[in-house]
Amino acid sequence: MKKAEQIRHVNLVGGTKGLGNVFHAICEKENWLSSLVARNSSANAKDVFQCDVTDKDDIANCLKQISETNGPLDSIVFFQRYRGEGDSWKGHFEVSVNAIDDYIKESIKYMDTDPKKDKSIVIVSSISSLYVTEEQDVAYHASRAAQVSLMKYHAYKLGGMGIRVNAVSFGNILKETNIDYFNENRKLKTAFENCTPLRRMGTSEEIANAIKFLVSKDSSWITGQNLVVDGGSSLGWIESHYRTEYDK
Repeated sequence: MKKAEQIRHVNLVGGTKGLGNVFHAICEKENWLSSLVARNSSANAKDVFQCDVTDKDDIANCLKQISETNGPLDSIVFFQRYRGEGDSWKGHFEVSVNAIDDYIKESIKYMDTDPKKDKSIVIVSSISSLYVTEEQDVAYHASRAAQVSLMKYHAYKLGGMGIRVNAVSFGNILKETNIDYFNENRKLKTAFENCTPLRRMGTSEEIANAIKFLVSKDSSWITGQNLVVDGGSSLGWIESHYRTEYDK
């Protein structure tokens, strides 16, 4: 149950690994109470609630258990993505779109009804919601674009309840799982760095801090927005970038 000094109860869906794990550390630093949801009950983290987010009954049972254990929700952050080898269209839309929609609709029952109390939902999306990325298939792109539309719809519908809904989109970043790869492939790392006006790659901590901002009351007048965190990579026209590189 949330303690008096813990000012926010955050539900991290699919947040036991990678970026979710980084954000979880930020929650602890901010003294926010975290309720983590994972499909695998053996996930190595405390306060993990098992849930198959593609199953509506499982979602209902999980949220009920979270509420009974830790109290009403203040915020939800969706980190999950499809990583299976089956039908890509079905997988991406079931996990990254339908599941989020179902989860949001059910979670409203477990949020404070006072419209003056700040509540927030953040969907962790991808730069592929806006631009074509060669390494991802069409289903991934379509599902990420759908996430942004879903976010805007719920932001419009839930605003009267004091629930803000936003998304975060980003591309290649340095993270624990790829830092060694980029250190060994300096040419590729340099190419990515040169794509941004800041001349460096972003980190998972920087993305997590952007999520923290949208979760917190610091963004209390922001809703329905897809926050692009790309170090300015999308500011320049691609032909200009390649001409600059060619002229070097």
